[in-house]
Amino acid sequence: FRRVLFRSEIFLSEGVVIADTEGRFLICNRTAKSVLGIATGSGSPRAWSEVRGCYKADGQTPYPTEELPSVRALSGETVTETEIFIRNDQCPSGLWVSMHANPLLKECGKIRGSVVVFRNISKKKERETRIQILTNAVEQTADSIIITDRDGIIEYVNPAFESTTGYTLKELEGLTPRIINSGVHDRGFYENLWATILSGKVFRTIMANKKKNGEIFFAEQTITPMWGPTGIISHFVTVIKDVTEQRKLQEQQFQMSLARRSEERRVGKECTIQ
Repeated sequence: FRRVLFRSEIFLSEGVVIADTEGRFLICNRTAKSVLGIATGSGSPRAWSEVRGCYKADGQTPYPTEELPSVRALSGETVTETEIFIRNDQCPSGLWVSMHANPLLKECGKIRGSVVVFRNISKKKERETRIQILTNAVEQTADSIIITDRDGIIEYVNPAFESTTGYTLKELEGLTPRIINSGVHDRGFYENLWATILSGKVFRTIMANKKKNGEIFFAEQTITPMWGPTGIISHFVTVIKDVTEQRKLQEQQFQMSLARRSEERRVGKECTIQ
């Protein structure tokens, strides 16, 4: 077994550690040494207890020895995929591994030791973190967001959309954004909209939309095509920024300006007459 492992270890991307019932390392391949912070040319530590830098998900709390997959395997437990953060002199910035372990049994069924196999999942965790950040951004942004398929069927709306329009995602299942059409824009407007986004271009405008209660609101609206892996448009993302209050304020300021100019002209005429 040792010879087979030695011959194949240069091809293994997984770390492999075999230990006896005391936790002493019998075999530790190059990948395992690299991840565990052991120089490839040096001997392995005498036991799992000498390995340092194993942390829980927060990257700060040391992993309790009794909870390590290797220790659990020595008690007869088969440990499925367990994520552990490792940071040591070899990996100062840290990396994530997915580790599983099994008891190593004698022919009589008695535990002889443990076999631990682990692989580097740092890139996977980085992708998951980026996805989570993007998800949080979409969920928490103040602007309304709609995601539809290529045919315009709504697949997702964020909490801001629900709050602004009064419609819930459940209510919108199988529907299109036409449900918030206000009737203010004519057919040509929407034909131009679809022609633009189906050609792969971004559509930007200020639109009048309608809430569930029938109230009209104005929004700066951007509709962006999303391209699938085959190079075909698969979805559309709409971002809606409610500008109703700003428009009301601008209208008030405009009316005040007109009134002020009218008053100035009136006063100017009176002065001329006198």
